[in-house]
Parts: sequence; C-alpha cells; structure tokens
Amino acid sequence: MTSRKPTMEDVAARAGVSRALVSIVFRAAPGASSATRERVLAAARELDYHPDTRASRLGRTRTRTLGVVFGVGHTFHGDVIESLYAAADQAGYEIVLSGVTGRRPETTAVQTLLAERCEALVLLGSGLPAGEMNRLAGRLPVVSVLRPVRASGVEVVRTDDADGLRLGGSAQAVDLPGGLTEEDGAASATAYLALRGQRPSAVTAFNDRCALGFIDTVRRAGLRVPDDVSVVGFDDIRQAAYPHISLSTVRQDADRLGALALQRVCARLDDGESQARELVVAPTLVARSSTGRQAAS
Repeated sequence: MTSRKPTMEDVAARAGVSRALVSIVFRAAPGASSATRERVLAAARELDYHPDTRASRLGRTRTRTLGVVFGVGHTFHGDVIESLYAAADQAGYEIVLSGVTGRRPETTAVQTLLAERCEALVLLGSGLPAGEMNRLAGRLPVVSVLRPVRASGVEVVRTDDADGLRLGGSAQAVDLPGGLTEEDGAASATAYLALRGQRPSAVTAFNDRCALGFIDTVRRAGLRVPDDVSVVGFDDIRQAAYPHISLSTVRQDADRLGALALQRVCARLDDGESQARELVVAPTLVARSSTGRQAAS
C-alpha cells in the first residue's frame, strides 16, 4: 500500500469547512471564528497535517524570513543563533540557516539564502569583502555580527574587541599563531614552548576552543596552568564554565548581540529606517582558575 501526505483539502473535509477557510486559519488571517479555528486545527492534528510554510511564503509579498550565515564548527556562533531564534520568534520572523565550511564558501551560503527569498541577511563573523557586503546591502538589509565593516550600507553589531583584548591581555606581547579550533591552539602552544626562556607569563587566545587546545598541549609538556602560564580565552562558551575546565575568558554577550541584530532588522524592515548603524557591546572578563591573580586583575 502507498500512503500520501494529507492535504489542505483533507483538513477541510474533516473539519466540514471550505479549503479557503482552512487557509485563513493557517495564515492566521482574520475571517474565522475561534470555534472554527479550533475545529480546523483539531482536524489537522488528527490527520497529522503540516502546512508547507515555504510554499506559502512564495505566495506572499513579504516572507518574514531572515537568512543567517554562520561558521560550522564555530561554537560561539551557535550561542548567537540561539539568541537570534528567541528574538525572531518574538518579532514574528522565521530564520533560515546557511553554513560556511572549508568546502562551502560564504558566497554559496549567501546565494542559498537569497534563493529562499529572505528579507534580510545576518552574517556571523563574515569574511566577505566590504565591497561585496555593500552590494548585498543594496538589495536587502545586511547585518554584520561580530565583525566591523567599513561599508556605509551595512548594519554592524559587534563586541568591543579592543577592550576585550585589553581585559584579557598581558604586559608582554609576542606574536603566536592562532585560530578557531583546538588544533590551532595546540599549534600555538608548540610555538610557545619553543620560546623557552622568553615565554610570556600569560596568553590570550583567539577564542575559548583555541585556549583549550593551548592548555592541553602545554600541560602535556609538563607546564602548570596557571602557575607557569596563565591562559585567557575569548567568547565564554558554555564549556568554559565546566568545573574541570574553569577557563578564564573575555565574555561576549551572545544574548545581547542577537537581540540587537534583530532590533536592527526590524528597524529596517518594519519601521522603515534607511540609515545603517554600528552598535558596540562591551565585553566583560570572567576570571576562573586558568589565570593567576595578577593576570585576572
């Protein structure tokens, strides 16, 4: 036997109403009484019917859909996305995600969202050139989150990174390789260990994952954290607070960043603002056991 998905016509027949009335109910449009709405929704539950929201968007002038480009594997991006979902739900918007990987460039991620008829783009830690961002901003509102952009048409919501580095920095500055992942942190630790007698007493990592890779490598080499070297991360991902990790870090406020990004989207799409703005969120230092008293002060 073959089974087919229930249709809107099936729901209408079960509820004893017209297909047009079922459409009104699922679009949350005026024209149906409370009793009728409940009867239609009950029929849909009985039939396990779920409307095709993508198809319904295609028939509307506004899709109320926001595209979010993020780095796959970038843990802090996940925290910001969680905040974006909460803010979008309150504002009546849907979110479509498109990830960037080593084999999927950001340009592809953006084009996927444009094909979905997204009304605005939120780019997390974007690597696009400013000129390309500005061209996108000529088509629809674009919000760059976590990265400052010198492009007049692009909204920017970011952390004050300079202040963050000041909070987590040390007096002695030495260039070391870094990056997003634990592997990058391990590579940085290898370079640090090679300095021998010239090693700084504290290290600030690009992000928390990088810091964790650094700590693991120097500990395997026999150094003590924080007695021999203090380590500060950046982001304050959830894992940083785990008791067995207890990583000191510069905290970026993911909730605030996501809420402000949605605020700028709504200002452009719902309130008619045309002037792009830059909103800067202050970071805070969270002192835990990976730093000594001097580094955390």
